Formats: sequence, structure tokens, C-alpha cells
Amino acid sequence: MISKLFGLYRKSPFWLRNIIAKLTWPIRLMMIPFRIIRIGGHSMVLDFTDNASFKYYTDRERYEYNEITLFLSCILHNPGAYVIDIGANYGAFTLSAAHFGRFNFFKKIIAIEPDRRPYKALSKSIERNGFSNMVQLYQLIVGDREAKETLFVNARSSADNRSHELKTSPIRIRERYYVSCTTIDKLLTKISVPLNSKFIIKIDIQGNEPRAFKGMSETFAQAEGFIVFFEHCPYLIESAGMDIEDFFTFLKSLQVDMIFQVEGDIVLLNGYEGLLKSFRELTKNKETRMEGSGSNYILCKNMDLGKLNISNEGAQKLH
Repeated sequence: MISKLFGLYRKSPFWLRNIIAKLTWPIRLMMIPFRIIRIGGHSMVLDFTDNASFKYYTDRERYEYNEITLFLSCILHNPGAYVIDIGANYGAFTLSAAHFGRFNFFKKIIAIEPDRRPYKALSKSIERNGFSNMVQLYQLIVGDREAKETLFVNARSSADNRSHELKTSPIRIRERYYVSCTTIDKLLTKISVPLNSKFIIKIDIQGNEPRAFKGMSETFAQAEGFIVFFEHCPYLIESAGMDIEDFFTFLKSLQVDMIFQVEGDIVLLNGYEGLLKSFRELTKNKETRMEGSGSNYILCKNMDLGKLNISNEGAQKLH
């Protein structure tokens, strides 16, 4: 029944979701005894005061299956890398990667989540699964400077929280509070992670991706290699006060070897020309009062992606 109700909720327009979210407190109260779920071989602790928990409860192993499977494949084929999960939420990527930890595929997982509800839940998940020696968890906003920044907590779901400037927003704000902001360059230096290491990075921070990329410029410049999974949604980037063309220019400066788009299929794009074409198509299709159209991308430089089932769109190496 919960799965069916949440399925209807997901199909609803965003204005209706906000109304439904206000009326769900009896269901949330009823779900408290079920706040610990099993996904694969590990446990995940949820917080049903946050509607984002329902997607993990209903989807389990299906949650972002393609992206997580590819994420784990990258860890498998690049032993000795540091794994960084920026916008970890309840830990779908972090916990799945940590489950690999007993095989010593990676050096350390660095998980970052600013919202105190999923942060506390993920802390409990890490402890419950015995992952504390593999995962370092931080309650931080990731950006392009060190400061105190405002976290705008979405009343509907922590999966749509916003940080930094909020130029426009369709979200109903539950609360706002200050969270320390740092850059990945500064954080890695502080915790003694060599910037000339290999990195596998996932970024999903609702439009503040350009700031996060800028704040790891030194990491990208010095890294032996890197793979970056990131979400690109034009509306959210504009909402955060960022310029999409400037973001593309920065990505181009990274001079990566391969660029993929993940939309069900894994598509190897025709270099930066293909990425720009994809970005502009998303901008063209974006909706006015919603998150709008978005897509997931992967950048790869000097790393092994293994054998992938790839749809080729004029694929070529960039250099």
C-alpha cells in the first residue's frame, strides 16, 4: 500500500506534492517502526519526518540502479581511489560503496550531507553496518569558498534542498539554518588526502554543482585520474544564480578523455561538442515553475571504466 501511495505521489505535479506532503503526518508516524530497511547486504536508517525517505523505502535496490551499478563498477576497476559522495542524503551511493570495503577496493569514502536529518540517519547507518573505519561523514555544504551558508530545507523532501543564493525557487521552505561551507580542495588538504590521488566523485546538490566543481580545481589539476558523476538541471543552476555557459567553459577546461550521458542507457557523447549539445537541449526543454528537465553525466580522465554497455553517438577520444 505504501508503495502504491508513494507511486501516486511521484506522478503528481509539484504543486500537488506540496499539498500531499502537509497531509502525510499520520503515515509518517505509522512508518517509524520501519525506519531501518535492508538494501542488498547492508542496512539503511531512514527518517520519515522527511518525505525523501519514502523513495528509499519503496525502491530499495531499484533506487538509481544504473548510476549506482556504474559507480560500483568504477570503484572495482580503479583500486586505490578515494570515493567522494557530495550530497550523500541517506547514503544510497555511500553505503553501496562501503559494502565493497571488505575487499579493499578503495582507500576511503568521504561522504558529505548538509541536512541534519539525513546526516544523522546516515551516521547511524554507517555505525550499524560497521563502516566507520571506511567512511568519513561530514555535515557541510560544498561550494567554492569557506564560509557559513544558508541551507534552505525543502518542506517536501530533503532531496530538493538548496544552498547558497536562492534566486528563484518553486519550493516551500520548511526551515533555514546556517551550515559551514567548504571546498573539496580545502577539505581534502585538511584531512590529509593527497590531491595527486585517484578520485571517484558523485555530485548531486540541486544546482550548486558549478560551485562544487570550482572548489575542487586544484584536485582536478593534480589528480592522477578522476571519474565524476554529476546531475545537470538548467533550472536549478539558474535558481542558484549560476551561469550555464560559464559552467560548460569550466568543464571544458578539465580536458577529460570521455564524457557519458546516463539516461537509462549509457551514451558516450562526442566530446565537449556532444556535451554542449546535450546541455542546450536540456535548457530548451526546461520547465518554468518546476525543477525542469535534467540529466546525469559522467566525466572520465585517466581512469578505467571497465566494459560498459554503451550506446555510441559519434564517440571519440578528446585528446
